[in-house]
Amino acid sequence: MKLRFGIVFLVWGSSLAYSASPTLVESSQEQSPQDRLEYFYSDSRRMLMENPSQAWQPILEGLELAERRNDEEYLGRFYYLKGYYLYNQPDSVVEAFVALGNSMYWTQRTQETLTYYKALEIRAHYHAEYKNPEEAEQDYLECLEYYQQIDDKLAQSRLYRNLGEIALNHKEYAKAQQYFSHALLIRQALKDSFGIATMKNYLGWIYNDSNNPTMAIGILKEAYQEIANQTSVESSSLKASIKNNLSNAYYSIGEYETSLSHLQSGLAELAEGADPVFHRQLLNNTAHKHMALEQWQEAEALLLEALKLETTSFSNEILHTYTLGVQVYKHQENYARALELEEERNGVEQAMQLRQSEQLAELRRVQIATAQAELELLDQARRQAAHEQEWYGILVILVASAFGIFGFLTWRYRRLHKRARAEAALWPKLHGQVEELARMLQIGD
Repeated sequence: MKLRFGIVFLVWGSSLAYSASPTLVESSQEQSPQDRLEYFYSDSRRMLMENPSQAWQPILEGLELAERRNDEEYLGRFYYLKGYYLYNQPDSVVEAFVALGNSMYWTQRTQETLTYYKALEIRAHYHAEYKNPEEAEQDYLECLEYYQQIDDKLAQSRLYRNLGEIALNHKEYAKAQQYFSHALLIRQALKDSFGIATMKNYLGWIYNDSNNPTMAIGILKEAYQEIANQTSVESSSLKASIKNNLSNAYYSIGEYETSLSHLQSGLAELAEGADPVFHRQLLNNTAHKHMALEQWQEAEALLLEALKLETTSFSNEILHTYTLGVQVYKHQENYARALELEEERNGVEQAMQLRQSEQLAELRRVQIATAQAELELLDQARRQAAHEQEWYGILVILVASAFGIFGFLTWRYRRLHKRARAEAALWPKLHGQVEELARMLQIGD
């Protein structure tokens, strides 16, 4: 079963304040800057949900307006939308990563925590996809702590699953079992049958790889019953995955015929449009079981079908198909065909090595771009702090000046008041002395 990180994001709900009617588009230039920001923001969100290819222009226009107005709240939001959009575009890893970093910077400043953690979760997916599990786990755990604080159960389950997949990829079975068990409890509380089946499928996989196939068979059967009557493409793929894991468990206890029957049933479950990598894996496993039972023609037919599948991306399953095919043709003494497949396999392997080199180079570019973006954000924060400090200094001077003037006026007032009181106290005495002098002059006459 191919591991997939749960990339399910809500772009702040489906209820939007504006619709993208022609009238509104034409009148957007006549709106106030704040209304235009809200229009671009709402329109971008709606487009991302309904028609993502049309979302890029309103995102860029909204971001440009937010930058001109230095609106920190909308800068955080539009950078998130930009990163979200680019995450789903090929060859946009660096630009998306930088946009997400900018979003995290601005949303942290404005304390818009939900957007901050949405951006952080996408960044964690990037780390996981580019083979940086330590950073991915750290980001997922930080997101998990936040969603626990706001009691978002669905988000918690999603993050437990992502953490479980990282642990399972590194064969840390005890840790993976703990994470998937937490996710299972939440899905059971939500009565989500698809989610319950998914987590039980993971747990069955872990039990079998941990040498406990009997327990694996029990929980995998429970998983299948949860979605037995569902018919969507996703449900069909999950049922096929459960059958694949059941086959592996039965194979572990030596029940080869039962193992093969579950694989055949799993192939029958696959609906049109299923993931070609998983489809190829299922065909390889079924062919391998036929080979174990020395049913070489059946194995050959399945491997030929696997080779016809569309190859949208390289995976080890392609190499496995060629390896099994070489074994089949050698057993049939068709050495020319075996050699031909071996040469094709070598070509595919070389192409995969080249692609891995390109991915490593891309990862290096992401790391460099991330470091540069973080330095730019730190410098921006430093300049902002210096600017704020400058204004603070000016304010301190103004306040100090105001206090100085106030102090001087108070001192002056008190001095004049004291003088006035002294003069007021002296005046009766002087008046009395004048009157006494006047009487003396009268007596002298």
